[in-house]
Amino acid sequence: MNTINIVKFTDNVYKNGIDLENRVYSYLQSQGIQFIYNKTNGIDFIIAGGFYMDCIAQKVSGSIGDKLPHKCFKYIRRYNLQGGDIYILKPYHSILKGVGEHLEMLEQKYECNIHLLDWNDFTYLMEGGKFEKRKPYKFVKKNNVPSLAPTNRKLNQFFDFKK
Repeated sequence: MNTINIVKFTDNVYKNGIDLENRVYSYLQSQGIQFIYNKTNGIDFIIAGGFYMDCIAQKVSGSIGDKLPHKCFKYIRRYNLQGGDIYILKPYHSILKGVGEHLEMLEQKYECNIHLLDWNDFTYLMEGGKFEKRKPYKFVKKNNVPSLAPTNRKLNQFFDFKK
């Protein structure tokens, strides 16, 4: 019986991921935004020639979130994103603090920004918005109590990030 539950979980993760990618695909098409969609073995979307974004449809913390830093590491090297930006659309669940600390280490090592986006952040960027600084990571504690970070719209509304 455990085997059936594992298969159902795996099927649901796969289905959720495809659904999120389809939602992004449809949104980009509806907005007339140029993009390259990579269904397998690489970052999911290269948008408008240089916006690298992967979709993660994880609905609870777990191994998919734990693997996020390695995924970012692979993309930094594969797409030569050192000194650049990587966007992860992860709208359904926050990351654990240890995962965030690992992402911050990658950012320091490779002088890049790893942005974890919710759907509103994604549409904000596609409408011409930008991150002056990387949005703080939104963490969830092991007991699934979230630590909420403000949206980028609110950060830009109330703070002047000019250097």
